[in-house]
Amino acid sequence: MVGHVSKERFEELLRRGRELVDRVTRSQLELGDMALEIEPMGTWGGEHAAGEEQVYTVESAIGMFAEGLGLATSTVLSYRWTASRWPVERRRPGVSYSVFEVLASIPDAAERFATVADEPVNERTGRTGWWLDEAKRVVGRRVNHPTSRQERVEKIRDLARDDTVAALATADLLRRPEVAAAALGDTAAKRMVNTVQFEDSRAAAEVAADLLRRPEVAAEAMSDTAAKQVVNKVQFEDAGAAAETATELLRRPAVARRAMSDPAARSAVNTAQFDNSRQFGEGLRERFPALDRVERTAQFIDLIGVCVGFVTSAGRVIPSLRGHEFTDDERAVVASNIARIRATADWLESVLETGAVDLDGALARILQGE
Repeated sequence: MVGHVSKERFEELLRRGRELVDRVTRSQLELGDMALEIEPMGTWGGEHAAGEEQVYTVESAIGMFAEGLGLATSTVLSYRWTASRWPVERRRPGVSYSVFEVLASIPDAAERFATVADEPVNERTGRTGWWLDEAKRVVGRRVNHPTSRQERVEKIRDLARDDTVAALATADLLRRPEVAAAALGDTAAKRMVNTVQFEDSRAAAEVAADLLRRPEVAAEAMSDTAAKQVVNKVQFEDAGAAAETATELLRRPAVARRAMSDPAARSAVNTAQFDNSRQFGEGLRERFPALDRVERTAQFIDLIGVCVGFVTSAGRVIPSLRGHEFTDDERAVVASNIARIRATADWLESVLETGAVDLDGALARILQGE
């Protein structure tokens, strides 16, 4: 069965159809011959200098003929042109008018006649003869039913000329992983996709966050100075994150020494320390109401805060040094600071006993780290 008919009936209908096609083709070409008799094909621009006048005359005459036949002028003009390209003796039976019309665009007459005589084999049916798509392939025109990969690509491009249609089709195709992988293998396509994606800040942020979770990607990205500066700037705009990072870094002696060599940084650290001491002293008054009975000054509260702050900080930091192997430089730095702490404690005891707060030269040099 072929459709709703037997194979024998189908072959019978096919033969009858070909006869009708031949008859229609002969009729169309004969109409073209009649139009040629009314207005023969001339040279480009006609015989007159004013080419527009000649074209108008042809269209006027052919238009009158077409109107009398009940056909469009453009249709009869097409018949006329196709008939002019195929003299009667070159018109092969079994070739449809549509094929004659397509092959008529071959410029060289000898090549045109040789082409129509060389009938191709239809791979699907196994029959020899011309059909419309094969004629279009010969002259390089888009086929109606693409078979090769390139023909299918060109067909899709034609259908997707409208940007909206193209966008919908692309989105649908990219949902197929194998298509997306192949498409993004094209550098230009991948660059365009990235550009569009990263114009959306939220999408760019999600992609960047996902990529930066991969250590090797993060390391490569942070090797770019500009990228690292932006990341640091964003991180340190958050005071909490900046404080955590600074604390972590200042636990490294080499970093701490270099940071404290900057006067502005050292001044900020000292200011923060005294502020913390003051706040700690205020907290002491809440924790130890008996201090309210002590005749005191703001300086006294600051002093108590400094002492308690030092003990508290030391109690937090020293246990964290368990297992730490000090280098010679580190030992020297710590020993120097211990000497300054002892000298300061001695000075404070002297103040308590004598009330004199003046420094002697040796103590001043110790406290200055000399």
